[in-house]
Amino acid sequence: MAILAYLGWDASPIARLDSGEVSATIKADFKRWGVNQRWLSLQPTAEAAIYIERLRHDREGAVYHRFERYCPECGARLPGYRPVTIAALEGVLEGIAECDVLFIDRPSPGAVVAAEYAREVGKLVFFEPSARGERRHLESLARAADIVKYSAERLTREDREVIAEATPSVEIETLGSEGLRFRTRAKWHKLPALSIDARDTAGAGDWTSAGILHLLRGDLSKSALTANRMRGVLATAQAFGAISCRYAGARGVMEHLTAKRVLEVAKQLSKQRGHEIRQRPHNSKAAKSRPQFSCHGCQ
Repeated sequence: MAILAYLGWDASPIARLDSGEVSATIKADFKRWGVNQRWLSLQPTAEAAIYIERLRHDREGAVYHRFERYCPECGARLPGYRPVTIAALEGVLEGIAECDVLFIDRPSPGAVVAAEYAREVGKLVFFEPSARGERRHLESLARAADIVKYSAERLTREDREVIAEATPSVEIETLGSEGLRFRTRAKWHKLPALSIDARDTAGAGDWTSAGILHLLRGDLSKSALTANRMRGVLATAQAFGAISCRYAGARGVMEHLTAKRVLEVAKQLSKQRGHEIRQRPHNSKAAKSRPQFSCHGCQ
């Protein structure tokens, strides 16, 4: 949502953030990037989820990351994701009807209701399961979605079969260092990964997804989701993800480059042409003021 707002969208996350310190930090960050907060604290509110990212290098020196779910001080489990309830969506569905796209990344009963409503009123539904959830929810969301994007590492063969049977207009499977493949009908098309020196690969998938939506913005109709169009869109969207890997943090690039420059470089990269990245001055004072999160007992 923050990436889309940075790219000029009116992005409205649907969440249930409470009034705690971590939620307040997220809200302040969203405010900085122009994210619409009208649906950010639906009832009943809950603690914000916390994930700790650890950066590592393999024997060849390539960077990789992993996420931790436990407090680094005492080992207590950190707060996890809490889905929005169906009841909380009562005042949201009408607003969804006024939006262009509904993006969902976690299967849940509320997500199914929102997706089926969005499809009913003719909105584009983009489903990117970051977790499996229950099979029945995965099935319902796959049927409601126009675009389904998932990582080959996250879903099982059975999950992929569920998505294939739902026959979304576009199915995208990311393959890590091998790039991605997609299909608009039965035939798969493969796009290799861009070669780039990575500093942090976290968030690359989010940047690719945001890039897909941003590049489709001129025509979001389902009839326009053709193989030829998606090939060009995905090639440039991959470049969005590659650019993000040059910076630490899932959204580190936003501290250095303007949205206009990211789009320019992405288009150049997708055509495999030389490019020069001009950086925005880094706000070191802001970076130093960011809190180090631990569990409530250790704060």
